[in-house]
Amino acid sequence: MDAAGIDKVALARRLGAESPRGQSPFAISRGDQFEKRVKRDEFLELFALLRPFGLDPITVEALELPDIIPLEGSAIDQSLTERAAATREALRSIADGTAPPGLVIDKATLVWRIGEVDVRLETDAIAWWVGGLLRVVEIKSYPIEWGQLAADKVSALSWQTAVYVAAVQDTLRDLGFDPALVSTEIFLVCPQNTGLRPTIVAHDVAPQLRLLRRYELREDSLVHIASAAGHVSLDTEHPADAFARLAPSYQPNCLSTCDLARYCRQRAQRVGEPRQLGSEVVQLTIGLGDLARAFAMGSSGIADRDDDAARHFVGLIEHLRQIEATMNGSAP
Repeated sequence: MDAAGIDKVALARRLGAESPRGQSPFAISRGDQFEKRVKRDEFLELFALLRPFGLDPITVEALELPDIIPLEGSAIDQSLTERAAATREALRSIADGTAPPGLVIDKATLVWRIGEVDVRLETDAIAWWVGGLLRVVEIKSYPIEWGQLAADKVSALSWQTAVYVAAVQDTLRDLGFDPALVSTEIFLVCPQNTGLRPTIVAHDVAPQLRLLRRYELREDSLVHIASAAGHVSLDTEHPADAFARLAPSYQPNCLSTCDLARYCRQRAQRVGEPRQLGSEVVQLTIGLGDLARAFAMGSSGIADRDDDAARHFVGLIEHLRQIEATMNGSAP
């Protein structure tokens, strides 16, 4: 669907499972406030955060695209096109050695092709200095508490920034330069604990980038798949009939990344797909088929003696019950 340019928000609406969009006004206000703090006084705080990683605050320059090319009224699309061109030229200057000793591109805008569709991406910043690699900088207003970030936030952030890294790599490749100039380690700037004081952590998105490149290969093969399938018709008045032919592929983190997540969750719930409860439940119920069967066996403690997966599951449940009884002081 991404390769075909399908509007998944509109499709989810047609399927009767539209996901709520956007952040609360409070979250938006907090995010704007925090980003302005990080970039105020000519990026003073951001440069200070990057200094331990090698950036020299004295020689670094900032390419402030929002000031140079503001987004105005009906000309927003043209402005974004101009920002993308300016970002491309800045990346060229870094790669060919004509850039200043250090450069931070504020609101770097990238054009990335997935399948047959060009998508425009806006990063919070891209940073580079002599002796280092290009790095994506992402600014988020949710806190890093005691050095830890919530797992669901890490997952969504990793995929988002992996896309940015891939887009920068592909831009350099298109310009004739080595994509290895881009680091797979991104910088995440967040408030420290409950205040708005910024802190920075480095996070490697190489695993997500490898998966993303594999997905790209699948997208590239869509033309061949479509040719092999021949003519396929779709009743646009009843799109759910077409989706009913596909097995549900929902898991909890889909809610933060996909506009069709609610629809897929509904289908997974109807058929008792274990993945709807997460990877831990999937591991527990391997070979059982669906949750209804798992619940029935877990309640009765009875399994088909010829079904190894069922006997393993029932044995595990019994073991967990014994542990619970021991902890509650009611073990025999």
